Amino acid sequence: MAALGTLLEEQRNNLNRSRKFFLFLMLAATLLAGLSFLLFVAVILNIPTLSLIDRLMGDDPGRALDMASLLATFAFGSAIKVWRVRQERLKLLIAQAFVLEGDNDSAVRLLLGRVFGGDAATITSGEMLRN
Repeated sequence: MAALGTLLEEQRNNLNRSRKFFLFLMLAATLLAGLSFLLFVAVILNIPTLSLIDRLMGDDPGRALDMASLLATFAFGSAIKVWRVRQERLKLLIAQAFVLEGDNDSAVRLLLGRVFGGDAATITSGEMLRN
């Protein structure tokens, strides 16, 4: 079952790469949402902005607020994805520790927990698989 440990490590490395990508997306979307909100405030207060922005937004400050809202929602979704990837990485680390200890059954049960629909305690005790 050394192949299981190798597969887990490879999957963990893939999750690390996707985490970095989604973290970058989250930071970029947060920055752009903040800039969009500042643009909204600038349009409300009649502060002169660039001519390109004036052509895009016109006199409608709602467009800037909509863009800020959309980008904030995108940043929130990226943050949730980063959190889920983190949780999956932790699960893979625990499963890899089970494999290193020679307990491959517990590692597979932990990884297939969502498939069987049980919690970690029921899956590791083997009750789900016996039924």
